[in-house]
Amino acid sequence: YDGSRFITFTKEELGLSDYNVSSITEDSKGNLWIGTRLGGVWRFDGTSFTIFTTSQGLASNSINTIVEDTKGKLWFGTEGGGVSSFDGTKFTTFTVTQGLAHNIVRSMLVDKTGNMWFATIAGGVSRYDGSGFTTFNTRQGLANDIVYDIVEDTEGVLWFGTDEGFSGLKFNKSVEGKELGVIVGAGLLNVSNEQIKSYTPVWEIYNKKTGYPVKDLNDRAMCFTKLPLPHGSNKDVGIIWGGCGDSRVVRFDPKAINKNTKPLSPFIQSLKIDEASINWYTLSQVKKDSSIIAQQEAMVYGKLLFEWERDSLKRKFSDIQFDSITPNYQLPQNLVLPYRHNRVSFEFGAIETSRNFMVRYKYILEGYDKEWSPVTEKSSASFSNIKEGEYTFKLLARSPEGVWSQPVLYSFKVLPPLWRTWWAYIFYTLLTASLIYVLIRWRTKTLRQEKVQLEEKVGERTLQLEHKSSELEHSLENLKATQAQLIQSGKMASLGELTAGIAHEIQNPLNFVNNFSEVNKEMIAELKEEINKGNYDEVKLIANDLE
Repeated sequence: YDGSRFITFTKEELGLSDYNVSSITEDSKGNLWIGTRLGGVWRFDGTSFTIFTTSQGLASNSINTIVEDTKGKLWFGTEGGGVSSFDGTKFTTFTVTQGLAHNIVRSMLVDKTGNMWFATIAGGVSRYDGSGFTTFNTRQGLANDIVYDIVEDTEGVLWFGTDEGFSGLKFNKSVEGKELGVIVGAGLLNVSNEQIKSYTPVWEIYNKKTGYPVKDLNDRAMCFTKLPLPHGSNKDVGIIWGGCGDSRVVRFDPKAINKNTKPLSPFIQSLKIDEASINWYTLSQVKKDSSIIAQQEAMVYGKLLFEWERDSLKRKFSDIQFDSITPNYQLPQNLVLPYRHNRVSFEFGAIETSRNFMVRYKYILEGYDKEWSPVTEKSSASFSNIKEGEYTFKLLARSPEGVWSQPVLYSFKVLPPLWRTWWAYIFYTLLTASLIYVLIRWRTKTLRQEKVQLEEKVGERTLQLEHKSSELEHSLENLKATQAQLIQSGKMASLGELTAGIAHEIQNPLNFVNNFSEVNKEMIAELKEEINKGNYDEVKLIANDLE
């Protein structure tokens, strides 16, 4: 719309793959980025469209939301493919594999400090600081993990539109146990995801459960506006608007809510062993007035116990040790439990007279749990099969305004079972040493017997060897005589071979001499015949042959 008329762009005219437009954003260069349900993203520079889909690296062709960050990167939240960032050249995709809370992203926000926030379906919200993700969900106090939209007010408080109303998020920072107060907005500038783990999220929940007319929000149906205050003031106050699923629009002024910023004072109301309620005064070794015991029995059991019931209680828990009992609520101090009573339950609460149903708790049993429990409205916690050691139960309570209390602590000790006590290990050591000693003695005796048997065998074998030795000496003499005969025979055989060789060597030249002598005699006879004939040419030839 140019102010006077509408210009319509259809997929047929532009050759586009989809006409279901889901989001439109203008970047810092004046380009329009248009997200579609199935056709990816279109970029319109005022004259022509460029299409980006999964073929160019986009995470999914179904786009829900588009945002440009402070560095000029475009971010695309998709329906099932996570988010993709585009630096003008290439796409980079982030999914649950990289730490994103969920791959369906319905809305995104760049906060005042430059961090990216992603509203996901069923995963809560994720914060991206440029290097990694941090997720906030119902475990930390978010009203619901289905989040549709995000806005930020003038103070830097983030507001999330969820399936169960508004959730406002601030952060509380403490150093060495001292609370520094709520930190929002610019106070989180340059705070990485690793550092933000030391901050405590402070939530404000506004929905029908907390007494406010806010139901489920719709996709990207929130906005934040600044309206002038009355009486000509130039200060602005933020107003949050939200389109809800029950066909109503909610106008919400956070500053108009009367908030009690004081933290609650949580308390541990009772301690159960093996799921049994106990009147600790009955087990106490310190004599108490019978009226006090009766009063406490009425509070714990709702009745007075018969004497046999008290005796049964004492027998069952007679091996439990403690020093004293707190005056307000029955809690044994310096409690030591035997291993067979290693199941404990805590019941707790916090005084909030007007909206007690909005109080939330979280707890941890140090030495048993690795992390704090999820935020819960339950006012009890049970722990079973606790191993031997020292433990501390820590309890926090959150007020309806989202302020967390200081922790309440309760420490106790669980003894090891009989087979894991220190003296049991001494017994195991002594038993092992005794077994080793018996084994050594038995082995020594066996070796001695084997030595005697071996010596007897050696003696018998020695006699056998001596008898064999005399036989061997006789055999050796015979062997020497035979060897001398063999040597002599060898010498004679060698002499015979030598003589035959010499005779052979003499016979050959004698044969040559005899053969040439025969030839010479024949040629002399021929020479004489030729002389008698007077054939002197032939005589000369024969004489040359003779020469």
